[in-house]
Amino acid sequence: MYPIDEFNKITFNVTHESEFRKVEHLNGWQKVCKFPNGFGASMVNHEMSDGFELGLLYDGNLVYHRKITDDVIGGLTPRKARNWLKKIANLSNTHLTELINPLDC
Repeated sequence: MYPIDEFNKITFNVTHESEFRKVEHLNGWQKVCKFPNGFGASMVNHEMSDGFELGLLYDGNLVYHRKITDDVIGGLTPRKARNWLKKIANLSNTHLTELINPLDC
């Protein structure tokens, strides 16, 4: 598990909102980023995670997108997490037809 200071290293200059919260029951942290394109990401790092883990969000719901991933992305370093966030921030709304609700799989 990374120390909390590693979340601060995940920075980039793309317009976004973010929330940061402690995940008490897993002894870790979660950061949720929201981008103007409607997409976002939930990043966690806790005692049960493999490095940073990132889930893709659309309008606050967990989704899969063929241009990003068909699962949660695990084993991320701060640098790799930042690179994934940049990709998500640049997704076009025209890709919405490619969203897969994880509950439908």
